[in-house]
Amino acid sequence: MHSREIRDFKLNNFDEWATIYDDVYQNLNHDIPFYLQQAIISGGPILELGCGTGRISISLASQGFEVVGIDISGAMIEKAKEKALEQGPLPHLSFYEKDMRFLNFDRLFNLIIIPFRSLMLIDNAPDQQTTLLQAAKHLKKNGRLVFDLFNPSPELLADNDPSPFLVSDFPLKPEGSVKVFASNEWDHENQHSMPNLWIEVFDNSGDLVSSYYQKLKMRYLFVEETNQMLASAGLKVDAIYGGFNGEFLDNVSEDQAWVCTPDESLKT
Repeated sequence: MHSREIRDFKLNNFDEWATIYDDVYQNLNHDIPFYLQQAIISGGPILELGCGTGRISISLASQGFEVVGIDISGAMIEKAKEKALEQGPLPHLSFYEKDMRFLNFDRLFNLIIIPFRSLMLIDNAPDQQTTLLQAAKHLKKNGRLVFDLFNPSPELLADNDPSPFLVSDFPLKPEGSVKVFASNEWDHENQHSMPNLWIEVFDNSGDLVSSYYQKLKMRYLFVEETNQMLASAGLKVDAIYGGFNGEFLDNVSEDQAWVCTPDESLKT
């Protein structure tokens, strides 16, 4: 790898990350059919927590659903608005700069989603619990909360190799290319996954144009703990999948996809 410009993007400062985010994740679409299916089942309005630059929100709004997307990064939200305008008129789509831990909408939603492991970007259990509680308060009686996490399988948690590995290598539009390298770090006592990402941007001649470094801190959750958090938020689990195609969850699953609804038995 080349020498690189170092930038550390914190949880509450993803604004610089917004400049390269869509290039890095331009091929990310494997989860869209799953969230679209949930939207078809639930109907709108839909609230997306941690919407980033609008990858999921815009996809759902393009199918006619009313969607509200929030993100803690103002730059991510501005990028999402720009992309929405490029898609053409999407009158039932809106974006707001908000913290998912402190929701204050004066309306309820049929579907609330937290895609792309965004709940894990909240790096402590109390705030993760608060987020689920706030989501539950904003659900209609028959609404759904749907989110995904990575699955902390024994094999994954035992991966202590610090060596960077190539994650992706793809062309840029209109020219150039991007390579993404990653390495894993763990703090198992605090259930923290701390991935390092190196993003290198090349021109059409193969010369390095710019480079970025990002270190995230994400708190992973085991199934039992997530179940407890959801119960404390007044939610019951309708389904847990080991992927986005209805796979059974086991120790080799890469993802956990959760579908939850309000637990009416808790209400008096």
